[in-house]
Amino acid sequence: MKTVNENHSTKKIGKYPYMTRHFAKRYYERILAMPVPKRFRQSLYDSIKEDMNMRMLDREKETMVLFSQSISAVVPMARYNSVVVSKNKLITIY
Repeated sequence: MKTVNENHSTKKIGKYPYMTRHFAKRYYERILAMPVPKRFRQSLYDSIKEDMNMRMLDREKETMVLFSQSISAVVPMARYNSVVVSKNKLITIY
């Protein structure tokens, strides 16, 4: 009998689509109500993802994953806001 020794832990699937710089700017302005930082580093994007994870309901997260591959979709976020998703990219938030 031949066994396959495949490590599935290295296959990482992201929960969130790619975040554009425009989305990060609008998130700071509209959701966090903070001034937009001058430099965008990976830690800034990670903090936005953590904040989104805390604010969103489970069904909103599933909806985002479901519609992330569509051409254009408006997905609810945090009960009061909406996120525009297009081709696995977060475009803007209002």
